[in-house]
Amino acid sequence: MKLDVKAGSIAAGIVCAIAVAVATIFSLARGGGATLGALTVVFPGYSVSGIGICIAFVYGFIYGAIGGALFTSIYNALTSGKVESSSQE
Repeated sequence: MKLDVKAGSIAAGIVCAIAVAVATIFSLARGGGATLGALTVVFPGYSVSGIGICIAFVYGFIYGAIGGALFTSIYNALTSGKVESSSQE
């Protein structure tokens, strides 16, 4: 079974974008935090703030989409030589 690279990258991008944005919202609700502030190294322009939520969402989607595309491509390459079993005998 082959996975669709486009669908995998979009799905992973959405999941990562929501995860980073929600983490920023929780950190902001608790008064900010140095832990998520460390993301400025990976996400230029990011801060634990309202605009940081939008920036985190965009960067999360980009990195998630790249990761999803890599995962599905590697999965497809590793399983391409395998014979699919059929239920007919």
